[in-house]
Amino acid sequence: MTALHEGVWLGCLSADDLNAITAKHFDESQFYASDEHNLSGFSDWEPPLLERYFRPGSRLLVAAAGAGREIIALRKAGFDAEGFECSLPLVRACEKLFIQLGEPKCLTY
Repeated sequence: MTALHEGVWLGCLSADDLNAITAKHFDESQFYASDEHNLSGFSDWEPPLLERYFRPGSRLLVAAAGAGREIIALRKAGFDAEGFECSLPLVRACEKLFIQLGEPKCLTY
């Protein structure tokens, strides 16, 4: 019932209000900024899609890249990956993690 209730009310919001709520959620997220999450590799559904649609070594740009989970996984799989993200806290988390890993810059804000 909670999901139904929230879904109905979210559907009543303007685009600007919905964007503000979404930005606040990701800006305050501890999960998406965590090293544990960003070092967890691909989700189960991602490798089959990569194998089907992209040649190994392809250059990929990740939109809404969060704090870099997909970029790290793609680079480990042999892709040339970079990304961009609009949440400054997630960009900062990515920068910190990539410095620790010795990886080149990953995200553009």
